[in-house]
Amino acid sequence: MTIDALRTKEGMFTLLELDRVPAMADAMELQLSNSDHAAIVSQLTQKMIEVYTKHVSGVVLSPEHSFRHRETVAATCVPLLSLEKKTPAVDPLVVPSLVENWSVENIANNYAVAKLELYYHPAEQQAAIKKQMVAEFYDYCQYEGIEFVLELLVYHQAHEKPSPEGMIEAQLLAVQEFRESCDVIALEYLGDSLAAVTITAELDIPWILTSRSGEYEDCKRELRASLESGAQGFLMGDVFWPKVSHAEGTDGSVDVSMLETEIEHQSRDHLLELVRITNEFTAKEQEKTE
Repeated sequence: MTIDALRTKEGMFTLLELDRVPAMADAMELQLSNSDHAAIVSQLTQKMIEVYTKHVSGVVLSPEHSFRHRETVAATCVPLLSLEKKTPAVDPLVVPSLVENWSVENIANNYAVAKLELYYHPAEQQAAIKKQMVAEFYDYCQYEGIEFVLELLVYHQAHEKPSPEGMIEAQLLAVQEFRESCDVIALEYLGDSLAAVTITAELDIPWILTSRSGEYEDCKRELRASLESGAQGFLMGDVFWPKVSHAEGTDGSVDVSMLETEIEHQSRDHLLELVRITNEFTAKEQEKTE
């Protein structure tokens, strides 16, 4: 499995993040510990995989929550499998917990790409441990002959006064620290095009946009800005989650068929638009050089 297998025919990355199932359930106010709620979440996850993966180059699945639906992944879509345990919320200070009885070897045996989500700050106490973890995963992936995608999410430390400049500086330092330990790095757009261009100049590997925003217009704006600054695609999932408020009855019940309709139409259309923007950007860049 080479990194080019994750690209569209236009040479870009359009990756769907469907491993964060506990976070999606929490956003929908559904409890995975409740068997009825868990069945709804599983049904919706399967529907998203079935509908969305026809239109993207890759999809991230969780071995705990969404890998069971792998048979519904489109044949043209490359699977990526996450290494860390998924929870409704993440403590950025903690080293990621790994899925039990799961490893890079398991991912290689499933003909997939390995992916790790990492919250990080260059000055945090766990920085050295997190860097060592990523380096070991990368070495293991190289040994197994598979690619490694790192989703790097920089955060404000508790004692810091939040500032855009501080986040931009921390993200650039983090990129410099991890650029030799992955094949593709997914980063958030921090609202500064110059900073994004600087990251492009720092990297010899592709970087793509990731976002935790559930607002479509925000994601679209960030994607355009990132592509203009050198990003080669996106890794997104939250923005395509169905909104339970759109299907909640007066008695508090959830009409699952309405949520599936949202997946099949509005959310699918949003995905198609982001894919179009990504691929058309490549075409525009090629026109400039001709």
